[in-house]
Amino acid sequence: MARRRVLAEAEILYYLVGVSPTQSSDESSSETNVEEGDDFVPVKTADSTNNGDDPDVVQDSQDGGGVAVGAVDGAARGGYGRGTLGAAGEEAPYGIDSLARAPRGHGFCHATQQAGAALRMICGRNAGRRDARDGMLMRPTTWLAICSAVALASAPTEAANILAATSFPGRSHFIMFRRLFKALASRGHNVTVVGHYPLDSPMENYTDISFKGDVPEADSNMPSAVINLLRIPFAGPVFLKNINRQLCAKVYDLPQMRRLASSGARFDLVISEDFVHDCMAALAHKFRAPLVAISSSMALNGAHDRVGNPDHPAYTEQCLVPLKAPFSFWERVYSTVMHVYVRAVDWLMSGGYVDQKLREVLGADTPPLEQIIRNTSLVLINSHWSVDQPVPSVPAFVEVGGLHVEDPKPLPKDLQSFLDNSPQGVIYFSFGSLVQPDDLPEEKFKAILDALASVPQNVLWKVDPAALPHLPRNVRAQKWMPQNDVLYHPNVRVFITHGGLLGTQEGIMAGVPLLVVPLFSDQELNGVRVAAAGNGVRVRYEDLTFQALRSAIDTLVNDTRYSERAKQLSSLYRDRPRPPLEEAVYWVEYVLRHKGAPHLRSAALDLSWYQYLLLDVAAFVVAAASLPLLALYFIVRKVVRSHKNDKKVKKQ
Repeated sequence: MARRRVLAEAEILYYLVGVSPTQSSDESSSETNVEEGDDFVPVKTADSTNNGDDPDVVQDSQDGGGVAVGAVDGAARGGYGRGTLGAAGEEAPYGIDSLARAPRGHGFCHATQQAGAALRMICGRNAGRRDARDGMLMRPTTWLAICSAVALASAPTEAANILAATSFPGRSHFIMFRRLFKALASRGHNVTVVGHYPLDSPMENYTDISFKGDVPEADSNMPSAVINLLRIPFAGPVFLKNINRQLCAKVYDLPQMRRLASSGARFDLVISEDFVHDCMAALAHKFRAPLVAISSSMALNGAHDRVGNPDHPAYTEQCLVPLKAPFSFWERVYSTVMHVYVRAVDWLMSGGYVDQKLREVLGADTPPLEQIIRNTSLVLINSHWSVDQPVPSVPAFVEVGGLHVEDPKPLPKDLQSFLDNSPQGVIYFSFGSLVQPDDLPEEKFKAILDALASVPQNVLWKVDPAALPHLPRNVRAQKWMPQNDVLYHPNVRVFITHGGLLGTQEGIMAGVPLLVVPLFSDQELNGVRVAAAGNGVRVRYEDLTFQALRSAIDTLVNDTRYSERAKQLSSLYRDRPRPPLEEAVYWVEYVLRHKGAPHLRSAALDLSWYQYLLLDVAAFVVAAASLPLLALYFIVRKVVRSHKNDKKVKKQ
């Protein structure tokens, strides 16, 4: 067996930060020599190349000079930093350099544990001392940064078999999930992904069980009749619940799911999508594995309930309620009514034929879905208190808002030229994939075209040009655009959006003022939040006219307060101890390390609803207070009657 090498202090520094004590600061080596018999994987330097095909390579940060150390690397550059996820070859968001791959089969720990043990010993005795061999002085702050990074990075997590399952056929939802799944695969975990969107090209440790083509996409060309239905406050929750129940039954009827259920496979963890009806959570019971839920939206009511997270309608903003806290009296009334109504819909429409289908496919011993969901170990939510709402939460409820956002990449030459040659700036316009121009009423579509034609700026419109009758001279339309990359161009002055959460987060991250025209669901709340935060303007769909749209554009372009506030919010949104992808990976692996992390379970989950609301305690207090009062009442009554009887006797 190959002997493991205990790295000397100077060698550890070289592997971690690319600094060799035998080199001057301006020298670099193009390769690292490892002694025969050693099994420590050498780090490629900036001169080396790696296209993501070598699983045993730990990639450099884009700044070169060795493996960067996560958030410490980014903090040194005034942000999260930049880097790559080695095996995937996918650029990390804000530079998640600490997620570079460890050797296959050992997860992240193979490299970090070896370096970590030695470096922790060094940190304990050499912080701030002069290296005896070369006189190199390491500052205490430098030692602190390196030691802290290694301590965070060296938590032992063995490579695991992870089943990640989604039932909702929404591409925009899956964009966020795939980023996490690929990151986990890049760290050596074997990730089996059940869903509608397989990878275009294979990736090591990433296996697709695909439903592609079996179920129509839910976020493509949504008819205006459906949009109008979802805009009705009390109809939306029922419609969404019913649609997702039907999707669940259809997905579990697919042969792919039946083969998976009867495969005898073993998984260490199940990740399911928390969206209205999380029927994929039942796979956690089938495979006897801990359950992690992930949501591409802010927390729906059920997300709070599954981990016992407090969710008080007096101050907590809700996905389907377009109200920004603090609430007025009548807003609290409406918030409370919707809070109770949505839960009533969940309760009334849960179980039934979906539970029957689960027992049919997964086995007769499958408990009700509601019971399985209440055994969730962790919930990952696409929100962050810096721009959403600060509320109390339990440790098992983790915010990873912006997980899907990557660092901007170079634009295609034609788009780069269009943006560069726009002296008055550019307005970027996208209603996502949900709404096409022919879905809009004619008067609203005409108002949009006339408003865009009248502005001095050029306009980039993410829309199928074939759906447009004609285009103004200053408007360029494309069916697809690299939205995040476009938003980072300095000439983009305004982002017109329907208020979808992922796009809104991209706009916030890029620091671009937003013009939100919400259509339904959480888009209404997102628009309210943007207007309240001061980084944009909200135009209600009912009020969408030429005058309203042109006035909003002029306000955002000419009033510098909006652009200044947008940049401030971008800074707030980025300022976190860990970037969102790294945060999500850490907590998923935390659940793996601690076998489901049962110590995170809130005691609230063991209470029935009347106990949670203290109704039994209230009844006891009322009864306890009533008994003395009743006793006093009967005593006084008896005394009064006795007194009256005495008077009668005296009169006689």
